[in-house]
Amino acid sequence: PPDPEALKKKLFGFLPAEYAVYLGTGAAVIAFTFIVQDGSAAGWVLNITGVIFFIYVIYDMVTKCTRVERHRLMVVLTIFFFNMFFWACFEQAGTSLNNWTDRNIDRVSESAQVEAGQVGESIRFRVSPGTTDAALTALPLLSQEQLGKVNGDAGMGELIARAVGAVERHRNETRDPASQASEEDIAGLQARVRESDVLTMTGLTYLRAAAAADVALDGADVVEWRVVEENVGMGLGDS
Repeated sequence: PPDPEALKKKLFGFLPAEYAVYLGTGAAVIAFTFIVQDGSAAGWVLNITGVIFFIYVIYDMVTKCTRVERHRLMVVLTIFFFNMFFWACFEQAGTSLNNWTDRNIDRVSESAQVEAGQVGESIRFRVSPGTTDAALTALPLLSQEQLGKVNGDAGMGELIARAVGAVERHRNETRDPASQASEEDIAGLQARVRESDVLTMTGLTYLRAAAAADVALDGADVVEWRVVEENVGMGLGDS
């Protein structure tokens, strides 16, 4: 430190400043350990400290810095921003970018399209892409082509809700108690999927998981789809 003697001064009449630094550092480590365990708390801390830091740097740059120092700080802030922006984008490579690609690249080989004359009719879709059942293989695959489309059959929401319950309870069998989905969480997700008549990626994922051999939910291998007017032109996929 600039003044080594300052470390020997007593705080509160008994605590040397040097030991206060050590104790404060240890307390900060413990505090931040608890903060980072809660994602929302860590986010608030980062946002607040980031705003304070930015305001302080701007204030210091305007009121205390020379012209050369001010220009250097502007360069540092610019580099800092684009460095943060680069790594934020880089981290998407194996996460949200994959999800975006999965939802937006058409990988379905269409065998037909829904025509206007089919409005009001029902189409049976198979859920599992890899089934060996000959009767199911003959059905069109419930696929990306149906995502975001309305199913006129209200039973789809209930089927997805049943799939959610079966899959989450099956997964709970292999999860540690701290990470298990509670019945309240399962019921909340079931309520949300029941409200929607649109097939989502979440719904399709749960249906496929429920139709898999390790869960084998009764009735989850086929979805009845009642064609509505906005389904005209929707692809029917073989794979």
